[in-house]
Amino acid sequence: MSVSLRCYSTSLGCPKNRVDTERLLGSLGVALVPVESPDEAELVFINTCAFIQPATEESVRTIAQAIADIEELPKRPLLAVAGCLVGRYHAEDLAPELPEVDLWLDNSDLEQFNALLRYAFQVTTTEMVKTGWSEEEIKREKLPMLTEGYVLGWFHGDQLASQIVIYPMEVNVEGEILKMGGITGVTTYPEYAGRGLAHRLMSECLKHMRKERQLISFLCPYSFPFYRKMGWEIVSDKLTFSLRDTQLPRRQEVPGMVERVDLESEDLKNVHEYFAVQRHGCMLRNELAWHEYWRWDNDDMIAAIYYSEKHKPLGYLVYYIEDEIFHVKEMVYLNLEARHGLWNYISAHFSMITEVRGANYSGEPLAFLFDDSEIEETISPYVMARIVDVREFLLAYNWQNTPEDLRIFFQVTDPLAEWNNGTFLLYWQDEKTYCEKVDPDEAVNAIRLDVGTLTAMLMGYKRPTYLYRNDRLDMEYYWVRILEQLIHHDKPYFSDYF
Repeated sequence: MSVSLRCYSTSLGCPKNRVDTERLLGSLGVALVPVESPDEAELVFINTCAFIQPATEESVRTIAQAIADIEELPKRPLLAVAGCLVGRYHAEDLAPELPEVDLWLDNSDLEQFNALLRYAFQVTTTEMVKTGWSEEEIKREKLPMLTEGYVLGWFHGDQLASQIVIYPMEVNVEGEILKMGGITGVTTYPEYAGRGLAHRLMSECLKHMRKERQLISFLCPYSFPFYRKMGWEIVSDKLTFSLRDTQLPRRQEVPGMVERVDLESEDLKNVHEYFAVQRHGCMLRNELAWHEYWRWDNDDMIAAIYYSEKHKPLGYLVYYIEDEIFHVKEMVYLNLEARHGLWNYISAHFSMITEVRGANYSGEPLAFLFDDSEIEETISPYVMARIVDVREFLLAYNWQNTPEDLRIFFQVTDPLAEWNNGTFLLYWQDEKTYCEKVDPDEAVNAIRLDVGTLTAMLMGYKRPTYLYRNDRLDMEYYWVRILEQLIHHDKPYFSDYF
């Protein structure tokens, strides 16, 4: 995916700083388009000087002026500050004084950021170049982590030891669109492992997400036990399917047709947006999310859209064909007409393929929908989530029923977020939800559970009956029926990866 960024840059101090500015901006690996003023920019970049006191004062004045220039703009650009000022006075000390600065860059920060990611995930430059990626493309694909995400790093002296990135996202939770913090880039060098760095960084992440009112957090785990210990729990599965060409469904007559489109097609994005606001658990894709969706995909990826008779987009298919196998990355449809139309399109490749393989994120196996149901399907846990702020989440949750004669006490434990530890009284009046944190002594027949179990239950991944039978809910049995009536039966759909 090609990325460009409109950049307004200022270099202070000696001529060497201008060279450093070009080098540092070049190391970002993104195609920069120079602009003449901050109001045209997506990135305002200041390379500072602090060689002598007057230079330091000039740097601070320039930053303050930039803050004033961009404060009232309709779309505020990212403000990044680099150079001697950062190296001399350190980002952790400067940030509280100038919180409007989005990114403080020591000259070595980006290189360390990239190096740690590659080391932790065992991806070498040589390997990526062999698959067709240039060094600049590798850096460019990682740029959104720094520019769009909230990045926390743990330094040992000048050495980056551990890091975490939070992406600002949105997700549909039972029809309510909630702010969501997407956790990615969780990495620690082995020599610093076992010291609790990631644990402490994650605690800081939760504080940040709470401040930003990101009521729930999602992540794609590399270790389920590791994140479970910090309160995350599985909330969605990935099902894969494989069927032979002879098992493809019979053609169904539909009034519309399928058209192949560009990967950046607005119709494709609009279909997903309409799908996401209707489908529980689905993430709404902003520009960053779409960038992550296509990241690392090969150049042969194809998008096709099903259009109704009136040329209204009703579904899409993202796929590629390799070695006579039709690979489905994702199929999204808004009604049965679109589903039939998209499967008709796949079946039309009968003479070109011997097999169809794909991913299914609906939580329901596909076999029941085929005439020949003897297809191969697998299931594996895919994404984890955790509630960031229990009280605010309970208030925002779209309960299936709101009985005014009911009082529920949830007694919650949370290993990281101390504000979630305690007893929460939940009740309703005039169809409005109320939630208060109360003294444990006030609780009558409380439902005792950890924050991960509460997340899995309210997200619909596991039903109260299942959780009770498996000792994940400590409560009187009569609560099972009540909770079953309060919580929707929708299974979460989550197909993104970051």
